Amino acid sequence: MIKDKQFFYEMIRKYTAIVLGLFKHVHYFSYENEEAVYKPLNVKYAQGEKYIKDIINKIDTDQNIARILPVMCISLKGLKPNPEIRRNPYSKLNKRCGDESISISPPIPYKFIFEVSLISKKTGVGTSVIEQILPYFTPDFTISANEISDFNIKNDVVITLQNPTLKIDEEYTTQYNSTKYFLSTFTLELRGNLYKPISESEIIENVYITVRNYKDEVDLDNNDILIEIHTSKDDL
Repeated sequence: MIKDKQFFYEMIRKYTAIVLGLFKHVHYFSYENEEAVYKPLNVKYAQGEKYIKDIINKIDTDQNIARILPVMCISLKGLKPNPEIRRNPYSKLNKRCGDESISISPPIPYKFIFEVSLISKKTGVGTSVIEQILPYFTPDFTISANEISDFNIKNDVVITLQNPTLKIDEEYTTQYNSTKYFLSTFTLELRGNLYKPISESEIIENVYITVRNYKDEVDLDNNDILIEIHTSKDDL
């Protein structure tokens, strides 16, 4: 049953930021005054096909569209459980926090599916970006992620490249004009985790054991004793 306690670890936001950060150092080249110039690639969270339709409908000239492109659009398409990884549900992480003990259950493995779309006005610009990205996925790429800072939980996140496709000279016709562009789309599968809420409990600081002879109070043999165990947080 889902508990009333609210919790939020921002795992989806963290994984999305990881995928966006993969491409922050990618550059593309273009020719200005017959010289090759390298420029940083614009990376944003958006749905690729929808984004290109929107900008083509809003911008009235092909020249202005070329100023916005190239752009890489990344969007989260879905999540699904990862049955390949199994964890012991009773193996909790514990931490002392003042007079209380807090613990967290093992994470639930999930696969996060991201769609990556590269859109450019020129084919040469698009292919130059693709060649900088694909060689790093063989087909996996691993990066370290700080998932739950309260428990110093760090995991190696595996990102897998899936289904790279190229659509060259894809054409869109709008009310203003007809334009062509280069589109490359591929899927990234990130193997991450989702966590249950942190549980709290009081710390047992002292355990007192009393050993007494109960011969006169209960039916025991001559050599039998009873042991009473008392627990307390306070000192005697």
